[in-house]
Amino acid sequence: MTWFINGRWKEALDRLHKTNNFPEFTGRVCPAPCEGACVLGITEPAVTIKNIEAAIIDRGFEEGWVKHRTSRAPYG
Repeated sequence: MTWFINGRWKEALDRLHKTNNFPEFTGRVCPAPCEGACVLGITEPAVTIKNIEAAIIDRGFEEGWVKHRTSRAPYG
């Protein structure tokens, strides 16, 4: 997922939403065990998926591409 590096944030957000329904949560709550297991880390820095997800979703909120939605009916 290098689209955001080239300024393609919207495309990165669209791709992220295709594979993750709640990146605003997983980018912050997930302990990211995949990062420690990333084989790229053998020769280069490992892919920081958690940070990438958080950066993409934060940019989506900043740009207004993602909007908060509230429930139409109160929970009872």
